[in-house]
Amino acid sequence: MNKRFFIFSAAILAFAGMSAQTSGIDAVLQQIEANNKELQANSHLISSQKLENKTNNNLPDPTLSYAHLWDSKNSDETVGEMVISQSFDFPTLYATRGKMNRLKTNALDAQATAFRQQILLQARKYAWTSSCCNASKPCSTNG
Repeated sequence: MNKRFFIFSAAILAFAGMSAQTSGIDAVLQQIEANNKELQANSHLISSQKLENKTNNNLPDPTLSYAHLWDSKNSDETVGEMVISQSFDFPTLYATRGKMNRLKTNALDAQATAFRQQILLQARKYAWTSSCCNASKPCSTNG
């Protein structure tokens, strides 16, 4: 009975130590994610690319023209003509562009996630090897 209690207590302490180390690494990774300049720059780049994709599906700018016409009947009277025109594409083209923009947005989100995971994986490997070497354990890169 005493031996089982000792083994059970040792197992609980070992798992508590591992979870404390894991939560410590997770806190460090959260700080890295919040303060890493590369991740912040990539986030701004992705958001600007998303905005660029949205603006590509807008209507073109309207055109305004004014023509001053002289009336040949009466030289005191002038006639002016103002024309405002707006061109647009066939409506299904806008729907197709919208679908394409959603796909591009999903691809950009996946790219941002992959970049984030790559940075955090490097940080996790560094934190793991640092904690492993500081604890005087044999270091292995398979973790």
